Amino acid sequence: MKHQQVAVIGCGLGGATMTALLQRAGYDAAAFEQAPAFGPVGAGIHLSPNLMHVMRFLELDDVLVNCGFRPGAFTSRTFDTAEIRHELPLRESARERYGADYLTIHRGDFHAALISRIAPDSIHYGKQLTDVKESGKKVALAFSDGSRVTADLVIAADGVSSRVRSALFDPTPPNFSGQVAYRSIVKASDLPSEPLDDLTKWWADDRFVIAYYLDSAKEKYYFVAGFPADHWPVETSTLPGSREELRAAFADFHPAVCEILAGATDLRKWPLFERPPCEAWHQGRVVMLGDASHPMRPHMAQGAAMAIEDAVTLARCLAQHGLAHWEDAYQVYFETRIFRTATVQEISGQNTWLRDPMDPDWLFSHNASVAPLRASELELAR
Repeated sequence: MKHQQVAVIGCGLGGATMTALLQRAGYDAAAFEQAPAFGPVGAGIHLSPNLMHVMRFLELDDVLVNCGFRPGAFTSRTFDTAEIRHELPLRESARERYGADYLTIHRGDFHAALISRIAPDSIHYGKQLTDVKESGKKVALAFSDGSRVTADLVIAADGVSSRVRSALFDPTPPNFSGQVAYRSIVKASDLPSEPLDDLTKWWADDRFVIAYYLDSAKEKYYFVAGFPADHWPVETSTLPGSREELRAAFADFHPAVCEILAGATDLRKWPLFERPPCEAWHQGRVVMLGDASHPMRPHMAQGAAMAIEDAVTLARCLAQHGLAHWEDAYQVYFETRIFRTATVQEISGQNTWLRDPMDPDWLFSHNASVAPLRASELELAR
């Protein structure tokens, strides 16, 4: 039976960052991912300045800037008239104001960059977790392929449907939020006219469309179109869509939006699931991060950023306290992160972020790689 100092369950964006940071700090860490292999899954993602600070710590910021797109502004428009409700300057303004870039990029390109910072032989694919059990000073992990691993510590980064969370913390499964979304990448050259902005969110009372470039060459243009739905089949991650449904749902949107939607070739739709935040993020030697502990709707584009901030905070806590004092490290990590993640989760659920004039400095200026770590009650008592 293989033994690890630290086993990370899940090698998505949060898990990959966590594994890379632990290895960088000299720990014997490995990731166990249920997917059979790495692939460019997903589509568009925002890398806001608070996330990019951690990328600089991993020496990935220049790689990502060269690959992704630096939008000139985040522009919010009224869905039918195209009236500008709010325009937040980005590009040079973001770099000057927050000390880091704001990028839009293909999720697969971002994930590949993170994977490149992990020792290749330490990512184990095809490892679907079936059991996690603490025994003495070890945690035993069992996988569906029959393999078993023990670890001194286990970090669960396995997303909104976290098996670790279900096994140890909260068995209540994620539930359908009542909202679904079409998402697709469109060849920019196929659009009949150039988009009004390079990053736009179009707002209606119960629907939205957000669209932006994914690459520095401006060849790929991406959109997400969200609208309400009465139900979604249980345990179904995606369903075929139809051009007729997409057109009907957004028929009253501005012609500039309809042009973009008409260019979609991959007509599939996804549900938005939600799950309450966990009141506790650690039990014994097992601790959670990202959507496993505080899943959130995507309306602030901060789900990955919060997972990555979690990862660098937890890595710093473990480095400060040492693996032998994991209880102290876990507690400081929780106390450092709980207020910020709860705030972001609440605002994300409201779907009002950057719709109207507001100050996003509290979010974008945060640098989790150097921010103060909140002392636990245990430390204060010493």
